Amino acid sequence: MESFEFPKSLLERAQTITLQELLDSPISQCWIVSALSNASRARYYHAKEMTPQDEVLEFKIGKLLELIPYEERKELFAACSQEVAMRKERQNTVNPVKTETTTVIK
Repeated sequence: MESFEFPKSLLERAQTITLQELLDSPISQCWIVSALSNASRARYYHAKEMTPQDEVLEFKIGKLLELIPYEERKELFAACSQEVAMRKERQNTVNPVKTETTTVIK
């Protein structure tokens, strides 16, 4: 599985933000739960490439997600979908997609 080599400065800065803060903040909550949910299924796509450390991390993420009730996760996923739709709509308002129309000739 491809892994990016982030600069040390970025990783040091990342240490100043906790998962607790991200889960507790309305600006990141739905996105973090979505990311964790996707990461918890890594074995389905990258089983051959996973290291023992990856497997432990995936297990920990799965256990953490089990603590979030299913209905709450559904609401958070819906919030992500709504935000994506709003962003697309806003982008189309700012930069409308031009479509060509064709006329049928008989």
